[in-house]
Amino acid sequence: MRRFIFGVMVGALLTVGAQSGLVGGKFEAPLPAGSSPTPTPTVPPAVAVQFDAAQRALAQAKLSGKAVPVTITLSEQQLSATAATYFPVTYLATLADPVVHLRPGQIVLDCAATLAVLRTTANILATPLVTAGKPAVRIDSATIGDKSLPDAAREALAANMASAIVANIPVNLVVSSIVVGQATMTVQGTANP
Repeated sequence: MRRFIFGVMVGALLTVGAQSGLVGGKFEAPLPAGSSPTPTPTVPPAVAVQFDAAQRALAQAKLSGKAVPVTITLSEQQLSATAATYFPVTYLATLADPVVHLRPGQIVLDCAATLAVLRTTANILATPLVTAGKPAVRIDSATIGDKSLPDAAREALAANMASAIVANIPVNLVVSSIVVGQATMTVQGTANP
C-alpha cells in the first residue's frame, strides 16, 4: 500500500512538472554534467527606449504601408554589456571581461586572456560593415599578448561582435549604415512594411 501511495505521488509530481513546463511554452531536458547553457543576449536597459521606438517604427511601417527611417545610437557601455553575454570564450586562450571602445570608424575590444597559467590581454580591432541589410564586422587585427590569433578565431570573434550589435536592434530592421564616432555607434536603417 505504501508503495502504491508513493508511486501515485511521484506520478502526480511528474505530471504537474511536465504540465508546468508545457504551459510555460518551454520544456527543456536537463543539461549534461559539466555543460552550461548558451547565454541569451539581452538588450541593455539604456537601449530599451530606442529599441522600443524602432519596434514602433516597424509597426507604423506595417500599418501605413510605407518605409519608416530608424536611427539607433549605441554607447561603449551598452555594447560592452551586450558583448559580456558572449564571454567567456576560448580561442587558444580563454577570453573574458570584454570592454568595447569606439573610435572614429573602428571598434576596439579589449579582453582579459588566460592561457594555461599565464594571464595577459587580448586586443581586437574591427570595422563594422553592412551586409545584406544586417550588421557585420571585419576583424582588422586580433592579438593575445603580442601573438596574432588564427583566422578561425578571428572569424568567430567577428561573428560574436556582429551578434552584439544585432542584439541591440530589432530583428526586422533593414540596416543601411553603421557609423562609429568617438564613444558612440549610430545604426541607421529602415523599417519596411
